[in-house]
Amino acid sequence: MRERLYALLVNRQEGIAQRYHRVHDGRMGIGRFLSYFYLLWLNVAYYLLFCRWLGTPLAAPFYEEKRLPVKTPENMLVRHPLPEHLAEELMKYDIISFDIFDTLVFRPFSEPTDLFYIVGQKLGYLDFKRIRMEAEYCARGRKFDRCGSFEVNLSEIWEQLEGMTGLDRTVGMQVETEAELSLCYANPYMRQVYRKLRECGRRIVITSDMYLTEQVLDQLLQRCGYEGYEKIFVSCEEQKSKRSGKLFDYVRKYYLQKSQETERLRQGDRKKRGGLTFAHVGDNRHSDFKMAKQHGFTAFLYPNINQNTLLYRCYDMSPVIGGAYRGLVNNRLYSGLCRDSRNREYGYVYGGLFVTGYCSFIHRYCRTHGIEKILFLSRDGEILKKAYDLLYPEEETAYVYWSRLAAAKLSAGYMKYDYLRKMIDHKVGQNVSLEDILKDMELEDLLCNLTDFVPEYLREGYYREFALEIDEADARKKERLEKQRQENRERKIVNRRKNWKPMKPEDKLTYANAREFADFICSNWETVLRLYQIQREAAGVWYREVIGRSQSVAAVDIGWAGSGAAALKVLFEKEWKIPCQVTGIVAGTNTIHNAEPYMSETMLQDGSLVSYLYSAAENRDLWKKHNPAQMYNVYFELLTSSEQPSFQGFYFNKAGEVELKFQKPESNPEGIREIQEGILAFVGDYKQHFEAYPYMLHISGRDAYAPMLLAAGFRERYLKKINKEFDLTIGITEN
Repeated sequence: MRERLYALLVNRQEGIAQRYHRVHDGRMGIGRFLSYFYLLWLNVAYYLLFCRWLGTPLAAPFYEEKRLPVKTPENMLVRHPLPEHLAEELMKYDIISFDIFDTLVFRPFSEPTDLFYIVGQKLGYLDFKRIRMEAEYCARGRKFDRCGSFEVNLSEIWEQLEGMTGLDRTVGMQVETEAELSLCYANPYMRQVYRKLRECGRRIVITSDMYLTEQVLDQLLQRCGYEGYEKIFVSCEEQKSKRSGKLFDYVRKYYLQKSQETERLRQGDRKKRGGLTFAHVGDNRHSDFKMAKQHGFTAFLYPNINQNTLLYRCYDMSPVIGGAYRGLVNNRLYSGLCRDSRNREYGYVYGGLFVTGYCSFIHRYCRTHGIEKILFLSRDGEILKKAYDLLYPEEETAYVYWSRLAAAKLSAGYMKYDYLRKMIDHKVGQNVSLEDILKDMELEDLLCNLTDFVPEYLREGYYREFALEIDEADARKKERLEKQRQENRERKIVNRRKNWKPMKPEDKLTYANAREFADFICSNWETVLRLYQIQREAAGVWYREVIGRSQSVAAVDIGWAGSGAAALKVLFEKEWKIPCQVTGIVAGTNTIHNAEPYMSETMLQDGSLVSYLYSAAENRDLWKKHNPAQMYNVYFELLTSSEQPSFQGFYFNKAGEVELKFQKPESNPEGIREIQEGILAFVGDYKQHFEAYPYMLHISGRDAYAPMLLAAGFRERYLKKINKEFDLTIGITEN
């Protein structure tokens, strides 16, 4: 009968099924009971009130759209008093009670039940989170039927779970307890409040609605640095809850009976005669605030750190990594100590997971393929190397100087087309003079030849035509036609020369003269290569020293075509003859929106180039979404930018030593420093909380990109606000 009712009321209409499960799944107690009434209402509305739209499946947007705060950093949306100010307020009371979870102690997840993923992995049991939640619900129901109370302990939950799964109760309880102890950590804000109260000798108690026993909670609090409290009152042992208010009554009664002021309190003269006063601090608006006030406590609400999760966090992620990411971000932004600037918050919230996942990807790839040394290319590689060394301090890494400009110059002899495209084509229409372009190319020696250059199409003999095959009998006709063609050729040259003007150094590079300027460079190609020869030699000396005896290296960059690694590979093999295999690793490739979307496909196919976030073969939705024309490349490069100036090239000084030269410094080094600080803070937090669970570092490229996808919603309003403070553009002179 139950199955028939389920098929009739739930599965008959997909829209009703989706709406019901959205309300029902994961709920316990009164919430689960109310979901049944919601199901009945859906059916009545659909079948009797003809609300046919309820049968339509819920539309799932391909990308999340959430209005992120742009006027102020998110961490300023909830302002707590300073820890010392809260402690001063609490000192007015004789007995100070604290809630545990989400108040004194944090879990590194956005939902408490996400911890069951970790437990299920240790036990090797599929779908453990859902089953564990169901077992707790059933155990509470059985307890209410027997005793009239929903308060159960971990042993009773696992007794139910053992019967449902066959897992050994003793082993399961131990694994779950160990997971709680290893993952939970102290709320830094409340720890300061707590220590201030302890220093002043205040009496502190712990009051919690929880299935863990007093012994386990005591061990947890001790590990988190909370010592010196008088007693723990836990609902599963007292069989009374904060939710009903009875646990607060029990705490008051317990201390009033111990107090010498009990008799005077009974006479109703508590305030005048100085009786015990009680305060409670917790995060639940009903249990910790409303019920505490109703039962004789002065309540201090500490807003739940996950209250804005649905508003501002991304859910289009895998459940385990998504829960961990959201939890760490919420814990930092809403704990009460965070005073991050917008840039530091941008680094933590939108760059931290990306950098953590990218570094983990690099580590696993290099280990799997036996790569001996990792080269992080400047400047994007600076923050990547800092994060990598934080995560894997034992690995052999090096920060090497490289740039699009240096790569184009040094590899010009082997990648001529790429050189001309970057040095000339990418600068067309940017109001740059030919003289400035030649200076950027370090080809000032060619300036004197610029005005004398005559394009090939204006030279004699440029116009060639196929010889006419005419019989000897028509010799006169052949002679006449050849004379006519010669006159046409001369006329073309004369007409073109009338309209042609020699190039001048002050002329701007436009679409009209770009081809002619490229022809000028090509006509002096031997000189170009000769002028770059010293730089090639200096770079070779520098890189030989960096490489040492390594026979395989990974060249790590942010992206996008992989030209930096490709240029290094060519120079290693053909110019410097360094016996070392170079593999390029990039965060992302060119996308469908690029003029050359398939530029690196053969390198990706043969494995000489590897991409983390996306490519034409993997995460194609990102490959289609990531649009350089909408500044997406800039937003990612802003995350990995550096305070260092752009790298110009390698040179020899007068002493014959290699000298590095740089271009203009960044316009906002302080902002870049703050972004890096935010990223490194996230990397440090993630490592600290999940170091015992190495698989938590297996962050897919799709998950790593998810926060940026969310930030790109509503026409990149949030990202544009961030970028407004910087002057970062991607060009040949930028990294």
